[in-house]
Formats: sequence, structure tokens, C-alpha cells
Amino acid sequence: MVVASRSLNIELQQLLNPDPTEQVEALRLAFCPADKVMQVANDYEKEVFNGDVGTVETIDADASGN
Repeated sequence: MVVASRSLNIELQQLLNPDPTEQVEALRLAFCPADKVMQVANDYEKEVFNGDVGTVETIDADASGN
């Protein structure tokens, strides 16, 4: 199931955000401004919770991998 959802996410990213101005790779995935994202685990310190959705606004290449 993970492979299928990863493939679907890549296809959707190419359709919905075809020409990103920049991108960063994390967790073997590419993230670009305007990408839709969903939190998949609770992080009480950052006050984000499983199922929260959002949009990537900016990329900080210096912080990638953190």
C-alpha cells in the first residue's frame, strides 16, 4: 500500500504542481511550494496532529533533512 500511495502522490504532484520554482528532498520525497501535505503523526511540541493538512509555502534548503 505504501508503494501505491507514494506513486499516486508523485503523479498528483506532477499534475497539480508541474513547474515548481524550487524543491527540497526529505524522506526520499520531493517537496515543492504549493504542494498539499498531511501530518501523519502527532507532534505535541509543534502542535500538529495526525490528519492535519496544509500547503507548503516556502522551502528552506538549509533546514532540509531536519
